[in-house]
This record gives sequence, structure tokens and C-alpha cells, in this order.
Amino acid sequence: MSNLVAPLNAALAQGQRATTVDAAMIAKLTDMAGDFAINLSIALLILVVTIFISRWAAGVTRRYFIWGAIVWGKGTSPALQVLGMRAIKEETGRPATWGTMALRNIVGGILQGILSIITGLISFIMFLTDEPRHRTIPDRIGGTIIVHDPNKVLG
Repeated sequence: MSNLVAPLNAALAQGQRATTVDAAMIAKLTDMAGDFAINLSIALLILVVTIFISRWAAGVTRRYFIWGAIVWGKGTSPALQVLGMRAIKEETGRPATWGTMALRNIVGGILQGILSIITGLISFIMFLTDEPRHRTIPDRIGGTIIVHDPNKVLG
């Protein structure tokens, strides 16, 4: 606030009319208030959308796990059930039991997530350290590099 008062004091010391500086201060404050209102509105909109999406996702996830726990006893999961597929034990050829499906989906899912994070980090580190081409694991496997070609010069 002292930054806004300093010009007023300087102007008054030089004999200028206070109304001219007051109008400039009011214009500046109005501009700042408008910016604040717009930024606050955007932040609140993002917050509301985020809360809505997270609540929806939590409900979907909860229903998926409940549905999964119900159908695991038949050797299937919600996704497998929708696709008309079933998990069977290799040794017996019979549908997997509830315990086998729980192990498969819970422990297997956790391991798959951990391995995905690890390979993602390795790929990211490779990207950062591969000067000057910045290739990731898929680029190395495919023998490719990514280039910026906004004018489609390369075909």
C-alpha cells in the first residue's frame, strides 16, 4: 500500500491537486481488483472441476473393486467379464479361484504399477542424459528421434 501512497505524497508536495493522483490510484486498485477477481474465479473453477472429477473417479473405482470382488470367484474380473474372457489355472485348466484372482489383481496390479514407475523413470533419465538427441526407451527400440517439424518439411 505504501507504493500507492508514495506518488500521492510526492504529488501533494509539488502542489498538484490530490484528485488527479487519487484517480490514478483508484484506476490502479480497480485494475488489481479485477485481476484478482479473474484469477480467483479461475482458481475456484479449477477447484470445483477437480473435486467433481475426483469424487466421480473415487465412485467408479470403488464400484469397480466391489464388482471385481464379486466376480473373482468365477475366475474373471470386470474387464474380463465385459470381454467375455476368463482366467484359468494353467495346471488344472479350471477357472481361477477367488484367492488366485485376488492375488493376481491386487499383488499383480501393485507390481505392475511399481515396474511402470521404474521403467518410466529410467526412460526419463535416459531422455535427460542422451545429448543431443534426447531419446527415450521407445526411441531406442524403434531407432527413432523426435524432431520439431511445424511446417511439415520432412514429409
